[in-house]
Amino acid sequence: MSQEAPRRSVLRSAQRFLVFLFMVALAGAVVWLLSMMHARTYAVEQRESELWVMRGRELPTGFVPYRPVDKALAQAYAPLPLLGDSPGELLNGPFDDRDALDQALFRTLKGWIDVRLESEDPERRGQSLRLLKRVELFTGISADQREQLRDLQAKVSFFEGRARLEEAELALREAVERLRLAAQTRNRYAAEAGDLYERTAGLAEQLSRATRLASAAHPANSDPKRPPNQPPLPAEAVPPDGAPSPSAAPPAVAPSRSDAGAEPAPAPEPARGVDGGMGSSDGA
Repeated sequence: MSQEAPRRSVLRSAQRFLVFLFMVALAGAVVWLLSMMHARTYAVEQRESELWVMRGRELPTGFVPYRPVDKALAQAYAPLPLLGDSPGELLNGPFDDRDALDQALFRTLKGWIDVRLESEDPERRGQSLRLLKRVELFTGISADQREQLRDLQAKVSFFEGRARLEEAELALREAVERLRLAAQTRNRYAAEAGDLYERTAGLAEQLSRATRLASAAHPANSDPKRPPNQPPLPAEAVPPDGAPSPSAAPPAVAPSRSDAGAEPAPAPEPARGVDGGMGSSDGA
C-alpha cells in the first residue's frame, strides 16, 4: 500500500498536466481560428473628412488601414474624401469579406454619383466621372449591381459628351471671331484668314442648333425638373443639306489684300424722265 499511493499520485498529476496541455492547445487553436477569420473582415472608418478602408488584424480584434500591393486595388480602396456626402451604411461594418465591402461601397458611391449628375455645377459633374472610375474597380459587386454600373456608365458618358459639345461650341465661336479679326488686317495671313472664316463661320451656329433640336426632342433629359406629362417644345424644321440656317446670320465677307482699306463705290443714281420725274428705262 505504501508504494501504490505515490504511484497513483504521480498518475493523477500526469493526467492533470495532459488535460492542461490539451486545454492550452485548444485555446490556442480557437484564438488562431478567430484571428484568421478576423483578418478576412473589413470595415470603413471615418478620419476627419475622409473614409478609410480598414482590414482586420491577424488577431481576434483590431483593424489596420488596408493597403493592398496591387495598384488597381490600391486605387479602389484609397482614402475617399467626403465632399458634403453622407457615408451611409459604410460605417455600420464590419463586413465579412471583400465582396460584401465592394457591394456596400457600390451602393453608397452610386448615390453620390446620381446626386452629382443632377447638379448644374460642372465641377460636381466632373467628380461623378472620378467616382465612376473608382466604382469600375470593384470586382465583388453583384450581377444586379453590374447592370446598374452599365447604366451609370451610359449616364455619365451622356453628360460628359454633352459638356464637351458645349465646350467645342464655345471654342469654335472664339476661333471664328479670331479669324474674323485676322481677316480685317493687311498682313500676309489676311486672305487665308478670310477664307477660313467664310468656310467655318456657320459651323458654331449649326452645332448650337443641333444641340437645341436634340434637347427639344428629349426635354426630360435636358430638364430633369420638367413634369413627365408635359409635352416637349416644338422643334423647328431642319433645313436640307447645304441650305443656310434661317436663324444663322450670313457671314461677313472678309476683305482681300487688293481692296483692303478702299472706300466703297457710290450707289448709282436712279434714271430720270424728260420731265424731271422718276421714270423707267424705256421712258414709259
